[in-house]
Amino acid sequence: MLETDECIQISNKGRNYTDCMEFSLLRFLQLCAYNCDQIQTNKFSGYNEYIKNESKSELTNFIKTNPIIYPEAEFYRLTDEGKKQRADWAEFVSDRDFLDYYRNDKAELFTSVTNIIKFFNGFFNMDFDILTPQESLNLLGTKFSNKNKNISIRVEEINSNTNFKTMDDILRSVSRPEVEYTKYIGNNKLYPIIISTTYLDLIIDGFAYEWALTELYFKDSELFENKFITGHSVIYNK
Repeated sequence: MLETDECIQISNKGRNYTDCMEFSLLRFLQLCAYNCDQIQTNKFSGYNEYIKNESKSELTNFIKTNPIIYPEAEFYRLTDEGKKQRADWAEFVSDRDFLDYYRNDKAELFTSVTNIIKFFNGFFNMDFDILTPQESLNLLGTKFSNKNKNISIRVEEINSNTNFKTMDDILRSVSRPEVEYTKYIGNNKLYPIIISTTYLDLIIDGFAYEWALTELYFKDSELFENKFITGHSVIYNK
């Protein structure tokens, strides 16, 4: 089993935020790619050949630069090498036209199942349908399963509701206090906000995990340039 972890604060080309979705994606990729026998023998694993061969060259190059998968979460939380890898990964997945971000400057990945699917479509030349997430997750699990490892991804539950917040409250949650938002400070207008959490059940190599993805975004997608406000992503060991 790979231990999982919460987010840490990072700086990505002067953009400061926490890397919850970024690290979740990295750890999920590692969950799909690690070799259990290698971890039992060596206390670490490399990436399997399928992941390296099927990914686009940019991702393959990142893996070549960071070839080792460590099972302990503290490596990625406490060591300089682990924290650097997280920062480098956050920079690697930022500024991509095919991904969704909380920030208008294309950083801080949006925490959604849709973004998971877009990530694999973009970096593995896949064509999963974002409109049928469970079917796409089934195909994703099948793609990365092999004779030694079975990967199952299931949408367990989605909790969604609408809340109303002033811009003053909203700005306490965002890492991008830009003029399109700050000009509405103090107007006391209430904006309808969608708050949604999706829970994914992951069974990988016989071990159980839960991936919780919380999204906050403006209900009116045309109101601002970027409707995404904030959220959280974490994979839990069960």
